[in-house]
Amino acid sequence: MSISPLRNLDGIYATDVPVNDLPDLMRVLETHNLLFTADLMATAVKYRTESRGSHYREDHPDCDDADWNHNVFWKAGSDGKPSPTAGKYRQDPEVDQQVIITQ
Repeated sequence: MSISPLRNLDGIYATDVPVNDLPDLMRVLETHNLLFTADLMATAVKYRTESRGSHYREDHPDCDDADWNHNVFWKAGSDGKPSPTAGKYRQDPEVDQQVIITQ
């Protein structure tokens, strides 16, 4: 699976499309956000080398609890590219907030 076609499109809309009014600007920003989200989803799918729930990969058809029984959180790395972090996500009822415990 290649995600390079998505990366080649990223940035085109934000820099090369003429914006004449507010609706044009909204369309440009929405399209840029959709491309960013699609790229991140494709990156996450490629990163997870197992099948779990509705996420099925023909090249990794089995569930792998030993290596993948955790959540993967993504954030921008120092180079601006998405960087994964493994952790457990749970709701803490005592403080009424979500807690992420990194591994």
